[in-house]
Amino acid sequence: MSGRGGADALATAERVEALLAPRERELFVAHWDLAAEGSPEHEAEVVAAGLAYEGALGDRALYAEVEAAARAEAPPLVARRLEKLRLAMAPAQRPEALTERIVGLETELQGLYSGHRAVVDGRELTDNEVDAVLLTGTDVA
Repeated sequence: MSGRGGADALATAERVEALLAPRERELFVAHWDLAAEGSPEHEAEVVAAGLAYEGALGDRALYAEVEAAARAEAPPLVARRLEKLRLAMAPAQRPEALTERIVGLETELQGLYSGHRAVVDGRELTDNEVDAVLLTGTDVA
């Protein structure tokens, strides 16, 4: 480690990663649940988890800490971790109302996509049933 700056940079990277990781996981699980079920409850979970994650990414004071640590003299792997954090956080440095709008629209779009079902002869098909029809069907049209 290259001096105190490197130790501080490592501590910042570890602290910020520890803050973001559970929020990111909650968001991924909520997206999975929405993709699997497509219910309004799952949409609400994605919005809540998305706002929590984006809120952490958009924390201006935290972003300033990451930027300062990224400028410090640090070992290459620590510098890379900080640069990845900085790049993840930079787009989230926007007004909260815009973040809320983006998260809401993205979730609505995902819900529409997840909830869509093909209808054949008046019957809704699952994605697996559609795949089977496409794989085994002989209709050339």
